[in-house]
Amino acid sequence: MKPTSDELLLAEELLGDGNQQAWEQGHLGRDPKHARRLPEDEAQRYLGEKKGTSVRLPDDLIADLRMLAARKGLAYQAYMRMVLIEHVRAQKSA
Repeated sequence: MKPTSDELLLAEELLGDGNQQAWEQGHLGRDPKHARRLPEDEAQRYLGEKKGTSVRLPDDLIADLRMLAARKGLAYQAYMRMVLIEHVRAQKSA
């Protein structure tokens, strides 16, 4: 059964927003009957290609982002990506 577009979006969001550690630690489930290895081409559909970018930010903003990310157990880059995704989705639906 092929994944729906909603499932693909959810997979990209979960894998791209810092939840990898939560998955690996079993906080989001570990039942092996639901596990399967994805072929490389199918995995690319889920993960997509990400492009690097550079942004100059004030030191105090970076410090705040690091602190907020740490509260959620995330790397600050993953936290920034999550914040940007949430903001853009909210603006697009407004």
